Amino acid sequence: MGESETNDFDAGRNAGGKGLPSVPTGSIARCAIAARERAYLGTARGGYIASVEKGEADSPRRDITLHYLVADLSKRIGDNAEASRWARLTMAHSQFSAAKAIAQATQTLRDELRALKVAD
Repeated sequence: MGESETNDFDAGRNAGGKGLPSVPTGSIARCAIAARERAYLGTARGGYIASVEKGEADSPRRDITLHYLVADLSKRIGDNAEASRWARLTMAHSQFSAAKAIAQATQTLRDELRALKVAD
């Protein structure tokens, strides 16, 4: 079934103007997948936050990477305020200037958040 098609039940019920409004079945599936993906990303973010808080990173490089991942996952989940907070923590990390790829990715993330008027 294509994105603009509806299932047979909706099409039959709506033909006479009765029943529920038709909803493209592709849209419903995408919403369910997006909700599931956000849940998985939230689980990953929670694990990374716990690792940072417990000091489990075995090197400063991994610690700053965890900081960045929390910021990135927060943005992907839609928690932009938390993404901004973790981006600031990443930029304040002692390894920020040494970790060039993380520094560049964090700056890009901050620019995206600023465009959304979230980052300060």
